[in-house]
Amino acid sequence: AWLFPAAEQQWAHSCCSASSLESAFQGPVTAIEADILMGTIESEHGEVPIMAHPPCRTSDLSFEDFWQRCLAEARHHLKLDFK
Repeated sequence: AWLFPAAEQQWAHSCCSASSLESAFQGPVTAIEADILMGTIESEHGEVPIMAHPPCRTSDLSFEDFWQRCLAEARHHLKLDFK
């Protein structure tokens, strides 16, 4: 059965790093907001979709890793801003 979000959410804003995402998973947060843009993962080469907010163009969290962690955790609503 499909569950709609509650009218009131506790948000974690700008979860664009591995540590901020992990903090959101550990707290009373019910919804996660994050930004996606093309950039580089720290210590890697080439542009990929990453979790970052302009003007940042590097991150320790790729969109793929963010997505996989959220799917595995599976209890938060997501709001994704594509930059």
